[in-house]
Amino acid sequence: MFKFLKLQDLNIKNKIVLLRLDLNVPLKFKRKKAIIEDDNRIKKALPTIEYCMKNAKKTIIITHLGRPEKRDKNRFNLDVIANKLSKLLKIEVRKINGCIGEKVEKEIKKFKSNKYEKLILLENLRFYEQEEKNDKRFARKLASYSNIYVNDAFSVSHRKHASIHAITNYIKSCAGFQLQNEVEKLNLVSKKRPLMVLLGGSKLETKISLIKNLHADMFLIAGKMCFAFLEAQGYNIGETNIDKKEIVLAKEILKLPKIIILPVDIIIGENPKNRSKVAMANNIPDKMIGYDIGPKTVDLFKKHLERAKTIFWNGPLGYFEERKFDSTKDIGKFLSNLKSTIIIGGGETVDALNKYKINENKFSFVSTGGGASLAYISGEEMPGLKALDDAYGKFSKN
Repeated sequence: MFKFLKLQDLNIKNKIVLLRLDLNVPLKFKRKKAIIEDDNRIKKALPTIEYCMKNAKKTIIITHLGRPEKRDKNRFNLDVIANKLSKLLKIEVRKINGCIGEKVEKEIKKFKSNKYEKLILLENLRFYEQEEKNDKRFARKLASYSNIYVNDAFSVSHRKHASIHAITNYIKSCAGFQLQNEVEKLNLVSKKRPLMVLLGGSKLETKISLIKNLHADMFLIAGKMCFAFLEAQGYNIGETNIDKKEIVLAKEILKLPKIIILPVDIIIGENPKNRSKVAMANNIPDKMIGYDIGPKTVDLFKKHLERAKTIFWNGPLGYFEERKFDSTKDIGKFLSNLKSTIIIGGGETVDALNKYKINENKFSFVSTGGGASLAYISGEEMPGLKALDDAYGKFSKN
């Protein structure tokens, strides 16, 4: 179990706070202009931002956005994030065009001497290759801007990046409210039994560690990755395209002493736009592609899930981009009415819930981190949390 200093337990009065957030929101581009499709992550960061603005002398926000290549700097600059923060906080949030360098340092010096300005935003961390390389010099420079570092970016705390990991070696470090909440709520997953794990999405490789390491009572498998299991059992999956590596992984899992529940029927079609029909899961006709679990499988899953005391759900159950493939909506609404502890792993699952207007407040907790929540529950290495844990031992007595 990780230990870390908590933001609310520190005296940040007259301090400069460096606040690492994950404001990596989905974007669409209209006439080369970036538009935020879902600002949920930004809104969830507001309590920590507002607390720092109220109690600290100054707050400097750092975050990443997307996976930019050198040619993408115009597309993934943080102007759109600064504008959204300005609207939500009802102040002007100024963005500095960089993270390190002489010009950036001059701007930060001006910011510190300006008694009216409380908050600034530095440019996209991933514009610097040193970030993902966990570069110590880059981390030390970022740390030099402030007195206290706050990690409130749980969703990237499974990454060994400079602004998440190396930085804690050079500055007193603590956890923000959202990170604290993520850890507290994800710790509930194994508390009450039976524990049912509902898994969807396209890639089995991202879930294999969870299936192997989590002591769940049952795993219910859907999404595109269910076809790897069907193929592994020798069933015909038609023209459904599955990577051979995924089939090998499925065969490994089927040998484990785990209770795996697979679909009994599938919604199929020649393509997602054409007419669809139901087929048995063990015999999808040639030239047909599987897009969703069928009605019998939905009913089967509901019977198992209603017995659970705890449910962890990660990944849409079918091709939810087309409304006619609606098992994700059906199961989502069903789960929203259960009294069990229900925890949702982020990513596409949250996108689906938003699309179907299923209120996330109906669930016990909805994580902001898809990959991070899977890694945490699986017991995998969490460099960001380990760094905070190490910093706790170093700084807690100071």
